[in-house]
Amino acid sequence: MPNNKRILIHVGPGKTGTSAIQSSLLLNKGFLRNSGVYYPSHMINKNGISSGNMTSLLSYDEHRQLFISRDKVSKLVKWFYGSSYDVLLLSSEFFFDFIEELSDVVPSAEFLIYIRNPLEIIDSGYNQAVKRHRQTAKLSVSRSTKFRQIDGFEKIVKKISASRLNFRFYDRAIFVGGDIVSDFYSVLGLERSSTSDNQRINTSYCFEALEYKRALNNLGLDEIEPTLDSTLQGMESDGEGYSLIEPDTYEELRQAVITRLKRWQLEYDEIDLERFTNSVLNARQKRYFSQHNTHMDFRRINNYIKKHNIFLYLYIKRLLAINNDLVVDRLDIYSSYGLSHCEVDADRSAINETSQFLSSLNLPTGKQVLLAVDYAKILESRGKYEQALLFYRVAYGIRPDMKLVYDPLNRLIVMNNQKLLKPRVKLELYIYRMFMQWVNAFGLLRKNFFSLFK
Repeated sequence: MPNNKRILIHVGPGKTGTSAIQSSLLLNKGFLRNSGVYYPSHMINKNGISSGNMTSLLSYDEHRQLFISRDKVSKLVKWFYGSSYDVLLLSSEFFFDFIEELSDVVPSAEFLIYIRNPLEIIDSGYNQAVKRHRQTAKLSVSRSTKFRQIDGFEKIVKKISASRLNFRFYDRAIFVGGDIVSDFYSVLGLERSSTSDNQRINTSYCFEALEYKRALNNLGLDEIEPTLDSTLQGMESDGEGYSLIEPDTYEELRQAVITRLKRWQLEYDEIDLERFTNSVLNARQKRYFSQHNTHMDFRRINNYIKKHNIFLYLYIKRLLAINNDLVVDRLDIYSSYGLSHCEVDADRSAINETSQFLSSLNLPTGKQVLLAVDYAKILESRGKYEQALLFYRVAYGIRPDMKLVYDPLNRLIVMNNQKLLKPRVKLELYIYRMFMQWVNAFGLLRKNFFSLFK
């Protein structure tokens, strides 16, 4: 390898500002090119989210499983060594799971890894699950929670020489330049002349919006989800943020993290963790919000949505009216729209008979639930949705707190309600959806147009 050539692979991991970094790199490709840094182009969605340079090194096999494409790696590295660039920069959170193999395939590569307080990752990761992965359950954190990222870091340090690892710390008090993007550029030996490209990308929801979206996730939002997501991200945040971890649990876990970091420092003294350990040591929990509060006033969110996209508001209201029998722990979502929640309209005698039969088997309640759910899945796979719905309702009656019950139960309730829709209502929903998407597209167009004159 030529002495003046450098291959730097940024692996994230998740919830460490990767989206903001990648957005800035794309916006500053000319600056990077003039500075001798080659950063391959990649796609980015309208919310600023991307898989980065994943496809530059990885491919999918016939089972849709990712693997390192040695052919891609060989061609890219060969091209880079023959180019006039000094640095080949690649960034993708998908690389984190392949870092050991990549270290063998690209023996000259350095790896850039950001470490964030694991307790912040719990809150941030849960917010992401509600935003993008239709999480409907409340956050559940126990005192025995495992810190998988720290486990992953320790495994990496055991396998790869410390000289090839550049650990950076995700903390505003530690960032070079005071922000994640400036800190990243400093690793390249570059200093941005302006921070005008700093963007808030993939921001966390405020607490009300989080609970609002969690309740709506039961509807299976499908085509409107991106529009709803971008709208809710536009709401004012809760100042310095918030935490959903109960304070006593938070403090116990914080002490456990500090103990792990100190032990790690003793075992791998070539990696300086002192500043980060002190950062966690001095960290104080953000304002605590409990998801167990029985009442939430969602009218402020409804008014915000109505103001920014009236058709999105009308579409959600109609969906809730159609599906007024969902099993949700936030019934305020109905009352905020002036709607009433109805009890499940079901064959009570059939539910009672099935429940009595399961009880007669003298099984623990957990096994009764699993038996009912397994039978429901079999019926659903055979297209017998009404009978499957019956068994899910039986399981819910036994253990209403189990996620494996109420998610499929609500999915089948929505499916059943959809089948009963009259053509006029279907047309109404279609019109709302079309206008909603036009309003959203016009807003993006207007934003991009005026940004040209800033």
